[in-house]
Amino acid sequence: MNFHRAALITIASTCFATAGLLACSSATSSGAPAGGDGGGSGDGQTSNVDGGGPGVDGGGGGGGDGSVSTGAGSSSIMISQLATPSAMQVMASAWFYPSAPTPAGCTIGMVAGCTVTSCGHAERVVRSSLNAGTITVTGTGASSPATLTFGPLGDAGVDGYSSVQATTRFYNAGDVISFSGAGGPDLPSFTAQTVVAPNDIVLTAPACVDVKCPDFSRSADATLTWTGGGAGQVSITYITSTDTTDKTVSCSFDAKAGAGTVPTAALMMLDVGTAPGFSGVEVIYPADSKTIMVGTSATLLLVQGNGVEGFFTTTD
Repeated sequence: MNFHRAALITIASTCFATAGLLACSSATSSGAPAGGDGGGSGDGQTSNVDGGGPGVDGGGGGGGDGSVSTGAGSSSIMISQLATPSAMQVMASAWFYPSAPTPAGCTIGMVAGCTVTSCGHAERVVRSSLNAGTITVTGTGASSPATLTFGPLGDAGVDGYSSVQATTRFYNAGDVISFSGAGGPDLPSFTAQTVVAPNDIVLTAPACVDVKCPDFSRSADATLTWTGGGAGQVSITYITSTDTTDKTVSCSFDAKAGAGTVPTAALMMLDVGTAPGFSGVEVIYPADSKTIMVGTSATLLLVQGNGVEGFFTTTD
């Protein structure tokens, strides 16, 4: 996967569940608390990439520098589960950063209720996570619980949480997932906090087939429909990349509503398909979340279900 596209997906995937609070985490590092590009399959899942937070086509855990936030920090604990006809992929990851500066050359804001980002192609910067002690995520399946421990990572002098991966089910739709922390030298302990696992959805529009989604016009609203929604939200993220700029539009909708509309005002923030070096991808997935305080660190707890990814072109 394109490095810049991966970083942008990370921004949007973590932003979607903040209900407008704009506490977003973007990993622009392949050596941050994750352990690199392993574990993803590139088949439409929404797992992790390049050491980042929620993304696609990759593997491993918490992100590097390049975080984006208007809050006091950039922290998240997540569990993602992808069930395919032939395999189960589960991953837990965590990261805690004391500050979240906007990367050089990036802007982030809200347009028509959606999070939009625009970034130039920048060099990666790697930093360590704060230490909150051992993190435990507990579900109901055979691969539960997931225990995340703090220690050295791939880059020299960088410490953080290595991701935990499994190939058996961690939860069923509607299960209560708990997150707890033992506390460490940087952040205090926290008692079990719960999030309800989302239902996997069946996307009925757009009709994405074999990682190809329909092309669309930016000058018209885009409507999504799905069946099977449960707790939480359904997120859609559009990512466009050109020779000079990477842009995202990320919107989220009540999963039980079965539909959502991305307004043209937000879509117009994407690049047009005729731009030099254009590529576009959209990522759609269900998730549920809550934000808690771990010491002074606002921390997103995220449970993420099956996703759909597909390439597209904007026609104007």
